[in-house]
Amino acid sequence: MLEGEVRIQLIMAQAFEIMGQLEPAKKLAQGVLGKAKLLGYRLHIETANQVISEKTLFSTCIQSARMVLLQKQSDEYDPLDLDTEEDIQDFTNHLMETYKIPEERRKYVVIQALCTRDTAREKSQWCKYLEIQQNRTHTFLPETYYAEDPDRRVICSKFNYCVDNKSPDWIEPIKELKKIHCSNCLDRETACISSSVVQ
Repeated sequence: MLEGEVRIQLIMAQAFEIMGQLEPAKKLAQGVLGKAKLLGYRLHIETANQVISEKTLFSTCIQSARMVLLQKQSDEYDPLDLDTEEDIQDFTNHLMETYKIPEERRKYVVIQALCTRDTAREKSQWCKYLEIQQNRTHTFLPETYYAEDPDRRVICSKFNYCVDNKSPDWIEPIKELKKIHCSNCLDRETACISSSVVQ
């Protein structure tokens, strides 16, 4: 029962992290770290430490995009635009090299790059409260990184509206969320990519 409690708390911490709520995520992880050490579960200890130090795959994904593309930056260029095929490939190559991801999983890493780009664009052009949540269980072990394309759902983090399509697609759910919940919303607020995506 204690192991199940620790696992659930860590899943919740990762969910907070995905929604950009880093402090609640860290607080949850810190709260169960002692229990994880007591149990001696290496995976739970590592996951808690990664959340606390902001070194999970999700946290480093955006930072990786910035590091890879920063060399191309100019006054008019935002490194998270991932505008060209070359940008997408640079981002993909960097993630694959960093996390030792097998070549046969490349297509899923490319999809993640496109999702990252679209998230940044939606936040800067439509509303900072639009979020794309993903099933992050594949990040629990290095051997399973991008072994498959994870399920995603689109949410409004301000009002907790969501489109839970239970599939890897995010493009159509974004359109659906906008149509159903966003078109007449008076609380829409665009965000600066440099602060909102990494937040």
